[in-house]
Order: sequence, then C-alpha cells, then structure tokens
Amino acid sequence: MKNSSSPTPGATSHRITHSPQPVVDNQDISPSGRHISPSARNRVTSSSSGATKRTLRRVSTQTFRAAIAAIPADTEDTHPQLREIHNNAREVGRRAWGIRGTVHERPVIDNDWLDNFDQDVWDFLDLAVRLPQAGGMLATELSETHDALDSTCEKLSAAETELDESRDEIISLKRKIEQMEYKLKAKQDEISQQDAKLIAALKVKDSENAVQIKYLQEKIDEQQWNIDHLKGQVENKRNIWREMHPNQQNPYDGFSMVPPAIKKASHNRTSSSGRGHARIASVGTFQSGGSVTSAALTRVNETGSPSKTNIPLELDIKTLDISTDDETAWTERFTYIFKLTRAFCELYFTKISVPSDQIKNYIAGEDKTVWGFMRAICKISNSAIDDSQVQVLLGDNYRVYFMTRIMIQYIIRHILSAEGWAGFSETVTAEISNLDRRLQKKTVLSEERQQIVDRLNEIHREVFSGARGEKFKKYKFEHHLTGLEKMVAPLTAVSAASGSGRLASDLKYIASECWDLSGRLWRSGLTFQYVWDDPGARFSADSHQTANSDRHPAELMRKNASIKLATTPAVIIRSDQGLTIQTKQILKSNVVIEGL
Repeated sequence: MKNSSSPTPGATSHRITHSPQPVVDNQDISPSGRHISPSARNRVTSSSSGATKRTLRRVSTQTFRAAIAAIPADTEDTHPQLREIHNNAREVGRRAWGIRGTVHERPVIDNDWLDNFDQDVWDFLDLAVRLPQAGGMLATELSETHDALDSTCEKLSAAETELDESRDEIISLKRKIEQMEYKLKAKQDEISQQDAKLIAALKVKDSENAVQIKYLQEKIDEQQWNIDHLKGQVENKRNIWREMHPNQQNPYDGFSMVPPAIKKASHNRTSSSGRGHARIASVGTFQSGGSVTSAALTRVNETGSPSKTNIPLELDIKTLDISTDDETAWTERFTYIFKLTRAFCELYFTKISVPSDQIKNYIAGEDKTVWGFMRAICKISNSAIDDSQVQVLLGDNYRVYFMTRIMIQYIIRHILSAEGWAGFSETVTAEISNLDRRLQKKTVLSEERQQIVDRLNEIHREVFSGARGEKFKKYKFEHHLTGLEKMVAPLTAVSAASGSGRLASDLKYIASECWDLSGRLWRSGLTFQYVWDDPGARFSADSHQTANSDRHPAELMRKNASIKLATTPAVIIRSDQGLTIQTKQILKSNVVIEGL
C-alpha cells in the first residue's frame, strides 16, 4: 500500500505559472494533447494535505519521444558547444524517463506524489526542449555575428591594403616634390647668378655710357661755344662795318648778318623752346645790343610758357618782331615779378623763430616735397646733394636769396610753363604736351618752331577764351596760389612778420601777377628761355649782376669770383617769325657771390 504520508515533489515547492507549452514536430505535448493510461488516470487524487489543487500533466512514452525529438538534430555546421548541449539535453531526458519508469513501477509510492513527480518531469522535459532551442537561436546569432566579423575583417584588411598603397604613393609623391624643389632651387640659383652677371655687365656698360655721354656733352659744349663765339665775332664785325659805312647796305642783311654756314649751324644749336621742364644745356646769352657772351658755363634752362589770359593788356606787345619797345615791355614785366618776389621774401623770411641749426630738420619734417625742391636747387650736375649746403643757404645770411630762388623757380616751372595750363580736358592737355615736347627737340627747325607757337596761340583762342575757359582760368589760378602757399608754408609758419595779416593777400597778388604774365607769354608769339647758373660757376659781367655786392663787375671777373646761388634766371627772348631768327637777352641773372 502506498504511504500517504510520504512527501510529494509538488508539496515541497510553490509552482509558478508555466510558459506556453512547446510544440515539437507539429505535435502538441501539452497535458490536453498527451495520452495517459487508464491506470495512471485512476491514480489522480486529491492531495491529502489539503493543499491547493492544481491541474497535473502526466507524461507518456509518446510525450517523451516527442520531447526528445524536439531537440534539434546536429549537422556538420553545428557548433561543437551547441552539439554538446544537444547531447546533454538528450541524456538528461533519457535519464529522467528512466527514473520515471522506475518510480511508476513501485506501488508503494503515493499516487499524489507520483502525479507531482510527473509534473516535475514534465517541467524538466519542457526545459530540456527549450534549452536547445535557445541554444540554436544563440548559435544562429553567433554565426551571423561571426559572419559579420569576418566581413568586417575582410573590409579592414582591404582598407589596410589600400592604406599601404596610398602610403607608398604618398612617399613617391613626396620624393618627386623634393626632387622638384631641388631642381627649382638650382634653377633659382642659376637665374640669380645670371641676373648678378647681367646687372654687373649693365653697370659696367652704364659706366662706359656715362663716360661717353660726358665726353660727347663736352664736345657739344665746346662746339656750341665756338658757334656762339663765331656769331659774336660776326655780329661785332657787322656793327663795326655799319659804323664805318653808315650809308651803305650790309651784304648780309637778308640773313641777319650771319653767313650761310653759321646760319645753318644756328638752326641746329642747343636751345630751350620756352615750354616744358628744366634741362641742362650750354647756352650763349645774347645782350640787347647784339653782343654775345661765350662763357662755356653749364646752366639749367627753365622753360617759359607763352600762355595767355583774357586779362586786358597794359603793354602793347607786338608779335612780328623783337623791337626795342617789345624788349623794354618784357623786361619791365619780368623785373616787376622778380622784385615783387624779392620784396616778399625780405619782408617775411628775414627773421624766423627757428634756430639756424634746427631749420633743416624742421623743414624736412614739415614738408618733404619742399625739402626735396630745396635740395635739387643745390645739386651741381651729377654730383651728390650736400644737405649742409642747403642748411647754409637757409641761414640768416642767405635765407632771403634762397627763398627768392625757390619761389621764382617754382613760378617758372609750374605757372609760366605748359604745365600751368594743363587740365582743361584730356584732348587739349595731350595736344599741348605733344606740342611742347616737339618744341623741346634740339633738331626742330625755325619754321616748324613757329608753326608750333602759332598752334599754341590758336589753342588758346579756341579753348580758353569762352565762358568755360574763364572758369578754368579761375580754377588754375587757385591751384597755382595753393602751390605757392605750400612752397613757402614751412617758413611762413615761423616768420616773425606773419602776424601782420597781409601775408595771404601779398602772396595772392604775386600769384595773380604771375598768372597774368603766363597768359601774355602764351599769346606773344615768342619763345622764352630761362638760364640758371649752377653754384660754383664763374661770374660774368655779360650775363650776371650781383645781389650781395656793390663791387665793379670787372673786379669780380678779374678775381674769378664764383657764384654761390642764382636768385633769378637770365631771360632770353627768341623769335622765329620771318626769314631771320632773332634772339635777345633781356635780363641778366641775379646772383649771390661766394665769400662776400
């Protein structure tokens, strides 16, 4: 008889809700679907302990086989560990089934206990079925992961291969770049050496050319001196012949008393047209009486600008000939301008508040353009500029003379020149500049020179005589006044006399007189030459008059007195009208003598 007091497997533990029952090979192995023998069914009784009743599932042979069959079969691709799990699950199932059979054959065991044991076996079988299934899913996932890992490894290997190839290409490219840099540096060194050789050769050539130019210039000066000397002799002989034969005609009157050979040479002589910027030339100066100074001096030829304005003329200046009246009129006009400028400088520049030893730094700091203009005046031919010479001229002894030179040279270059009338329009400015350049050429013939002068007069009549021309002339006057103010501004700012209040009006009056003279020059039909002597040139009574000495010119010439500074230029008039070329010096250069 079964012992009712024996412990039952189900009574010793609390059962939880089971998972959904497994389906193996499309066969339900749940309690409702399994086959239970009648003897086993009769043993289903209530628990004698009064525990909560539960639905028990009995395990049959068919159920066991179905559970064992639910374990996945192994293949060649099955993972060894998963294969071991399958084998263990089958072994556990077989052992559990054997224990169950042994227990069921013993009648002394309580039916209740057997039922609970069957339930435990059922749960075990269920677990045994689920374990391989979970292992299979895990194996599948691991296999997929392994495949993905293999794919990643392949990609990584390919990337490493590509990286190695790229590294090789980079190394090769780097070597090529280094080779190119080496070749480039070698080429640069070669070019630098060639440039150095070329520059050295050019310097040598330039030095040789400078020597040759200097030699040719000396030859030209010598020839010019000979020409002027011969012309002077001819003119002097003509005057002597006239004195000896007052009632007879001179055989050379038709050629201005100059033989044909000399006349031909005079067409090719070096001269200044009176329009343009300063240049270096050897010039013989003509006195109003007809005598010629043949001193071979190097002089800076400033240019005049025969430009005209519509201001009514106070002097009757004829254009057909240089008569005595014309000469006197032009002399008075230039003398007036020069005296005005000298008086202005004496009034405002005699005393200044800057010490002499500091004036150089003061002006250079105030306006570098003005300082450069001052330095250029002290430059002798191709020699270096000596700033100490500029400082000496700005001292108390020479400041008035130096500022007079600065103002007059600025007036001649920028107001009495072609530049003074530039800016009306691009077309007019271009034509005036072109005519002025042609007039500067040494080879220009007398007839061509006069045609250029006539064309300039025509331009003035056509362009600057209308309403727009009047506005332009007013504008240019203000422009020139501003330029003059800038040239004297560094010293007028420290002038002891600047507080009088008349400085601006005095400077404006000078500018207006210069602008009026510029207009008269333009319409005169003549060309004007302005000759500045370099510092160090010898004094000549024929072309110089002293500004700081009352000694007789003959005494200065006998002592070979040298010029320290030319304050005003010698002014020469030239007429190319008619069959003769007439040239007269109407003003001597006002100079400061060295050492006085």
